[in-house]
Amino acid sequence: MSKIFEDVTENGKVRPWKERKIENVRYAEYLSILKFRRAHDVHGCGEVLRFRKIRKHLKLYQTWFCKKRLCPLCNLRKPKK
Repeated sequence: MSKIFEDVTENGKVRPWKERKIENVRYAEYLSILKFRRAHDVHGCGEVLRFRKIRKHLKLYQTWFCKKRLCPLCNLRKPKK
């Protein structure tokens, strides 16, 4: 049986990645309706996440983000840098 991965802060608060990805897809749909070229980049943002197990923890080691200013996923990551 596989486990569902939860990203938890040091305080124990769960980060809302799923909700942000849903917002991301909606934003990409709006961009495609308006025929913006960046819609494809925004839609593919955060699709591939590869983790490595280091001791008892999973660490994100490879991913692709669009780095667009209004992307909900990229905006969630900015304060962490």
